Amino acid sequence: MDEAKLRRRLALPGGAPERGAARSPDRAPEVERRAAAVRQAAERLERMRPEVELPAPAFAGPVVSGLEILAWALRRHWRIPAVCMALAAAASLCALALLPPRHAAEAVIEVAPRPPAAWAPAAAAPAPLDAAGIETERRLLLSPEAVERVARRLDLAATPEFGGGHASAATAPAAELQPPPPVAGAWSDGSARNAAAAPPEGASEVRALLLANLAGAAPLDPVAEAARRLAPRLSARRLGDSRLIAIRVRGDDPALAARIATELVRDRLDVQAAANAREAREAAARLAARLAELEGPPLRPSPAEALARADGGGARAIPGVSAARAAPAARQGGQPPRGLAISLAARTESETAARFGAAADPEAPSPDGRAAERRTLLARLAAAQTAAALATPEARLAREASAGAADRPSPGLALSLALGGGLILGGALAWLRETGDGPPLSAAMASEDAGAPALAALPRIRGRADPVAMARRRPGSPLAESARRLRQSLAAGGEGGAASQVVAVLSPGPGEGKSTVAALLAESCARAGLRTALVDADVRAPSQARRYGLSGATDLVSVLAGEASVAEAMLRPVEGGPWLLSADPATARRAELLAGPAMARLIADLRRRFDVVILDTPPVLCAAEARALAGLADRRLLVMRWGETRRGDLRAAADALREARAPASGLALSAAPRRGGPDPAAARPRYGGFLEGFDA
Repeated sequence: MDEAKLRRRLALPGGAPERGAARSPDRAPEVERRAAAVRQAAERLERMRPEVELPAPAFAGPVVSGLEILAWALRRHWRIPAVCMALAAAASLCALALLPPRHAAEAVIEVAPRPPAAWAPAAAAPAPLDAAGIETERRLLLSPEAVERVARRLDLAATPEFGGGHASAATAPAAELQPPPPVAGAWSDGSARNAAAAPPEGASEVRALLLANLAGAAPLDPVAEAARRLAPRLSARRLGDSRLIAIRVRGDDPALAARIATELVRDRLDVQAAANAREAREAAARLAARLAELEGPPLRPSPAEALARADGGGARAIPGVSAARAAPAARQGGQPPRGLAISLAARTESETAARFGAAADPEAPSPDGRAAERRTLLARLAAAQTAAALATPEARLAREASAGAADRPSPGLALSLALGGGLILGGALAWLRETGDGPPLSAAMASEDAGAPALAALPRIRGRADPVAMARRRPGSPLAESARRLRQSLAAGGEGGAASQVVAVLSPGPGEGKSTVAALLAESCARAGLRTALVDADVRAPSQARRYGLSGATDLVSVLAGEASVAEAMLRPVEGGPWLLSADPATARRAELLAGPAMARLIADLRRRFDVVILDTPPVLCAAEARALAGLADRRLLVMRWGETRRGDLRAAADALREARAPASGLALSAAPRRGGPDPAAARPRYGGFLEGFDA
């Protein structure tokens, strides 16, 4: 529909008749009657529409989770994680190339439960070796004492890998290991006492080592230093559920690593063999002592002892016997009886035996029992002597270590760890970048930056559909509801539409959704029965004429320059919608008219003609005329695009408006993410639904 057709069908509200009606006075009443009929039809349609508008609830804005913030940060700053991952991968590959090769040698030992001793009185079944016993053997294989013995046996202190230039104990001069001479005059009661009180062997070395450590000097024992360097290169692990333990040694020299691994196993076998031999020797000594007791003459008890045993363990004393035995001992000063004392004791015992009779020992074994016990002791003694001579350990060397290939870290594993670490570091840096000067993370943060309350959040529309046309076709959609909430929050128009307001819609920069919000607000005000005018004042990038499908109409700059009147420039593209004063791209010189007195006169004229005037202004940070237009408005709505507008730009726009003495009255969030929640039409079908839509 072209401009002439629109002017023939519609009349301007509250203004002069169109130019064709002025030249034809007979058509003016007809145009007025048609306009009145259109308005009455619109009012009837509004009364028939069962639209339910609830009070606008308190707006809290979309809530953003940490995962969404991280996703936005990675999407916006993906170069930071990419650079971090590339640097980490390059560093790991360089480290693998420069790392000296380490060889690994592995020896395997098989542990076994300790068998019962052959010299024991009764052979018992061997106790099973559980997981705790195997773990104990594993720890004993790597004990500090075992490592130090191996270091001393293999003379590791003389090797450049573990010795570090120190001389070994085996190759050290004998004069350095000699203890100091004893101090003369320390004891004065003989050389035997001096020898007994002399310090033990090696005490001088321990004392020198302690003094060197206290003085902060290097330790004097190179073997201990070699063992300390060897310990971090050792590891032992159990092979599955078996009784096998693998000892792994890492070193620069593969042959030396194999010798160390094998020697650790043999050291454990030697310790077990020595312990078994020592136990067997002790058992043999005990058995030999018992055998000697059996092979000696039988010990007969004295008559007094026999009488005491028969009488209940010495409850009754024999008069004169004790005194006869004790008197000679007392006269000799506690020494054994001699001479006459012995004869007197013998006479007393003979008299006692003649008087009471000789009593045999009831506990003495019979001759047959003594012979059987002697044979058993001889067999056990032979077994103990054989075990002491053989000295067999319980464990055995299952596999000797051999010089293996170089033990290098896996390149794939190192690269994976490097990439993972780079991703984590890059994500952390992107998070800091996003939360530092990135977009606001909540409506409260955006409201604090803008210095104005957040009034509404308009949801993001998928696809390329025009949001204004969608809200017009679907008045119950979340987008249309958000526009109505924004209109109510701004209080655009008083009761009955008596109040007139001018609302300037601004944004920090281009692409924030400012023009879309201005058109949605104008549509909502027009559908509410308010005479609404939408003025496209963004002459640098006008978009309203293209949105409504108009071309070739008289624009805003022509009206400001006096080339056309307001009545000629105002159009109503959609019946029941807002009136539009479009704009065409203008030069910088003609754009200066927006900040002049002509714009102020135009706003005053529009106040008289319309209830609500919506100004679609240029971006605040890109055009200077935006401040002047904000000063002409009663309310200023600042629009930001969710997830795109940076906090610094939002604060700069708010500061610019405050400097122009036109602070923002509210904040609107465009393209906000949708949140899942209860559907109002699920519980009550009438809420959130409409009987019919708005027809164009």
